[in-house]
Amino acid sequence: MKKYGYLLLIMAVVQVAFGQTLPWKKEGKGDLNGGCVNDLVPGDLTGRSASTNKSVRYPGTQYTPRGTMLVQDFEGTFPPTGWDTSSAPGGGQGGVTLIPWHKDGDYFYSGAFGTAYGWGYSLNGWLRILNLNLSSVSTASLSFWWESSYYWHVNPYDNGDLFVEVSTDNGVSWDTLWTFGDSANIVQSGVPWPWENFVWYHSTVSLTAYAGNANVRVGFHVVADDNADIGMDSVAVDTTRTGIIESGIQAAPSGFIGCMQNPTRDNPVIVYNVNNPGPVQIRVFDNLGRQINCLVNRLETPGRKTVLWITDDLPRGVYNLKLEANGMMYFKQLVLIR
Repeated sequence: MKKYGYLLLIMAVVQVAFGQTLPWKKEGKGDLNGGCVNDLVPGDLTGRSASTNKSVRYPGTQYTPRGTMLVQDFEGTFPPTGWDTSSAPGGGQGGVTLIPWHKDGDYFYSGAFGTAYGWGYSLNGWLRILNLNLSSVSTASLSFWWESSYYWHVNPYDNGDLFVEVSTDNGVSWDTLWTFGDSANIVQSGVPWPWENFVWYHSTVSLTAYAGNANVRVGFHVVADDNADIGMDSVAVDTTRTGIIESGIQAAPSGFIGCMQNPTRDNPVIVYNVNNPGPVQIRVFDNLGRQINCLVNRLETPGRKTVLWITDDLPRGVYNLKLEANGMMYFKQLVLIR
């Protein structure tokens, strides 16, 4: 036991001296300050069976799902309804985390479960959304939280990748839209390069090129050999349409919220209905879930209401309105153009 304590001390000194963590294949325990202390199991100096704790987050990427088409947190049955998994024969599991994709109580961003793909050898596995109907949308985006090891997948070892791929012909052919081994893909999706080992990141990938298609499949595809664990959680597909559409947790006439035109230009007029007297709050969030404005925060009488949203200092992009009234929440997504 004393020898094991000395070993941990030596490794801690090495880490401080050289400014890097050891090449774990599975994430280590985290803390709320973003640090990562790996918990070794005696006799397993590679750290492949280290215990986990989901508390390391990339700062500044708090996300509020907008719920316009799909939100999946992997808390229920797996694969979820409308999803499937597959794996090419011959892959070999390397650590304690199972292969292929599965519901996992160690790898989660929120709730109690996420999904994970364990490290191993000759891996080729899919987790797929089988049918997204984008026929009536004008824009669409896919977002998800993920974490893995930069050390084992990018540098110094390029031993595998997680790909996001899209098919419009029932899976016969696939377009690759994103991979965590490509710096341009990573930065464009809202993540810094290089990314860190076993820190949760939030990526957003545009699906607008597939708007108008009634049968879109999205695949999370792992191709790897002697790599590291991959975790994923909180997958969302968000859309916008031309015109005013209600969407969100509750869509009802009493909670209608919209604007005169969508997409909209500078300083749009927001329209909303109140059926019962009481407190009403309307807030605006950007595409990362950060609050931008609070437009209304007062007691309201019943009726049709309007409020002016001043957007002079805001960049163009997708914004999300959240109305809270009568104990209910309503959401509306607006596109600001210039």
